[in-house]
Amino acid sequence: MMLRKIQTLLCLSTEILFTEREKMAGANKVAKNSFLYTVANMVTKASTFLLLFIYTNPAFLSTEDYGRVNLLTSFTNIAVLLVNLSLPYALIRFYAEYKLDKEKCRKFFGTIMTFMAVFGTAVVAVMLLLREPVGNLLFKGIAVYPAVIFTLLTLVFNAMYQMYQSILQAQQQGGKFAKNSLLFFFFHVSLNIILLIFGRGVYIFGFELGGVNGMMLSLFLSNFVFTIYGIIDMLRHGLMSFVIDKEMLKISLKYSIPLLPHNIANNMASYISKHFLNAAGKAFENGIYSVSMQFSSIIEIVQSSIHLAFRPWFNDKMKLGDEGKKEIVDLASVAFRISAIVCLGVALFSQEVVMLLNKNYYDAWKYVPIIAVAHAIKFVYFTHTFGIMYDVKQSKKMFFCSGSAIVVNFTASYILTHFGLYNMLAAALCFVVSRATAAIVSVVICRKHDIIKYNIGEMGFIILLVTVFSAVGIIPVNMLYVGWHNEIALFSGTFFINVIFKLVVFAFGAICIVGKKKKDILSLVKGIIKKKL
Repeated sequence: MMLRKIQTLLCLSTEILFTEREKMAGANKVAKNSFLYTVANMVTKASTFLLLFIYTNPAFLSTEDYGRVNLLTSFTNIAVLLVNLSLPYALIRFYAEYKLDKEKCRKFFGTIMTFMAVFGTAVVAVMLLLREPVGNLLFKGIAVYPAVIFTLLTLVFNAMYQMYQSILQAQQQGGKFAKNSLLFFFFHVSLNIILLIFGRGVYIFGFELGGVNGMMLSLFLSNFVFTIYGIIDMLRHGLMSFVIDKEMLKISLKYSIPLLPHNIANNMASYISKHFLNAAGKAFENGIYSVSMQFSSIIEIVQSSIHLAFRPWFNDKMKLGDEGKKEIVDLASVAFRISAIVCLGVALFSQEVVMLLNKNYYDAWKYVPIIAVAHAIKFVYFTHTFGIMYDVKQSKKMFFCSGSAIVVNFTASYILTHFGLYNMLAAALCFVVSRATAAIVSVVICRKHDIIKYNIGEMGFIILLVTVFSAVGIIPVNMLYVGWHNEIALFSGTFFINVIFKLVVFAFGAICIVGKKKKDILSLVKGIIKKKL
């Protein structure tokens, strides 16, 4: 009897130990992939900041042209969603169902990629036929040939390349994903620089290779080359075949299409501001505001990296029920605090970086703190949407989250434009309101259907901390001492006083944001550094 009890106790201990190791392995895998995605994104974004010295140089792009380039690329980010029908989400969701069967997995990947090639080509063909009305409606002041045409041609290849990247993400191949992303970035950047510097005054097929035309041509060529590479790589590793399984496609589209309005609306926020600024004849302000958005994208380095690693892990943990949900909530709390610290840092120190650019862009920093708060709110929204998208029955309600936000943003922007009040400040405030609307609706849906319950009070308090410390760090010197409309000279006495004051505010703010999660955050960071993943 005693021996049997000891055996039972040993079995239970082994099971508990295995479970704890499995939990740690899961969290560490998310941490490792987040780290890899972060490194790739960090190199990309850091390089992008350095490239701002070229992109904002009047010798290569005027402020108006920089705004036009951002308008076209923002359109690409939205229009590609119409082409891919949100299938990357279905790919990640259903890979968990097929991954144990290699043949089914190969057929599934092949079905998605083949369908995307056929459907994408058809959509782009129609848009090319309607290029004149599309150009006049969406791209006021931009020549249809060749910039708009290059933009439209980019869509089908961008959609397929995103699909390839989603496959790497679904398989949790963080290293390969990061390497591929970096290769794409440097190839694209190299083409940009070559065409901007050497394409000015050079004409081919009736258009100049420099300026806006060169930027859009390089985007098209980059997506084309890396799409071909992705297909060859998948064929070489036996991950796809050129086939369309009707049943798999039906299931995937049934899941993904209801997400389409959500994904379009979610990406419309940035485009709406640029569209209304351009439509109001404020191409110059559009260029400045584009720099504001570019600086705040540092936050997306952390957020997107966490999301990319978090989503497939999230799906696996949700299958474990309440125990898995608890792990998700705990890890999300740590991730949110890290994201919030980054938001605060960007809000406080974007001013000093903007000073290094052409003086035409100095005012760009003033809108970054507002946009940074919007990104802090955005994290709340995304963590809840993972739960909604996991629940197949409730996934169709995603549109209510982003749809309500886009209606609020568009309506407010339209009214302000009608009365001549739409400017960069209005655009930034509309962006915050739209993100808050999406977050509130996603929380309501998640809680109503008991999908997963995050600590909303904690999240709200952290957002408040980011807002308060951002204001405390900016207002004293810039508004009370120097004056809001005056510039601080680079490396002047006031400059150093401002930086030191901000450093103190940032340090205190970071301590408050970390709070009781200090050990968890340090443990996660140490695990990454020591590579004990």
